[in-house]
Amino acid sequence: MSDSLTAAKFSTILQPAVAMLSRVSLDSWRKAVYAVLAVYILFVLAQFVWLFLPEAEPLAVPSEVISAPGSAAPTSTVDVQSIQSLNLFGKLGVEAPLPETKPVVEDSVGENAKPTRLNLQLMGVVYSSEVSQGLAIIVYQNKQDQYAVGDKLPVGRVKLAKVLTDHVIIDNSGNYESLWLFDEKSKQAGIQSNNKPKAQTQVKDMRGNANVGGMAQDYRERLYKNPTSLAEVIRVSPAQKGGQMVGYRVSPGKDREQFAELGFRSGDIVTGINGITLDDPAQALEVYKIMRSAQEASFTVDRKGSPVEIVVSLNGDQ
Repeated sequence: MSDSLTAAKFSTILQPAVAMLSRVSLDSWRKAVYAVLAVYILFVLAQFVWLFLPEAEPLAVPSEVISAPGSAAPTSTVDVQSIQSLNLFGKLGVEAPLPETKPVVEDSVGENAKPTRLNLQLMGVVYSSEVSQGLAIIVYQNKQDQYAVGDKLPVGRVKLAKVLTDHVIIDNSGNYESLWLFDEKSKQAGIQSNNKPKAQTQVKDMRGNANVGGMAQDYRERLYKNPTSLAEVIRVSPAQKGGQMVGYRVSPGKDREQFAELGFRSGDIVTGINGITLDDPAQALEVYKIMRSAQEASFTVDRKGSPVEIVVSLNGDQ
């Protein structure tokens, strides 16, 4: 009885479905079958292609990265001893060398120092307001050299202690002695004036000579850029009479022709420049200052007792 009821219910349910399917045309059924077959064929082809593809190799992992739980950590490969041997932060127990410093010179050094008896000759000085920066040109046994404050001189245990405008102080085994550009005793004696009439000054005006003016301007530029290069044209040394400085004696350097063209002769003593008397080494510093902007230079020269004035232009336009 129950089976007949179930069959009746199932038949009742299927009847709408059968009725709906009966209304579908044969052409629609054909298209649906073709679609199902197409999907199936694509699935089979896909499986066939995967059979011929190579299998992917597993990614290689470094063995040192893989560590079993509880295993020890990898040891360090840094060579500590080689790094320590470099002494990057200095060596234990060894102090770093201190930077070189200029000697400190006190103002009172060499006051009332007696003239030295050493066979030294002072040829020139480079005075500086910074006492430790001074330089001296000293001759010993016909050999000339330049010395800075603190340098050892080529005789005994002697050092250059101080540089002044007209002399230097030397340290002779702890005793301070003076070395002058000219003899100290003769300097103190002075010059006895004479009543002879002055000779008439010969004037050599070179301002109209463009060649001389160009050379003079070039020499001025070299004076402020590279003073030692002027030795090719002219040599200068202090000159004295009666024990007192009277100027600077000039003589030709390598280029004698240019020296003569400027109007000078070997042995001339330049006693003044642009009105500044050169009877004191300190006056040379004043000349050095004013010549940078001067338009012309007037040299007062003592030529074997006869006064000569040489005037040259320092203006490049002339």
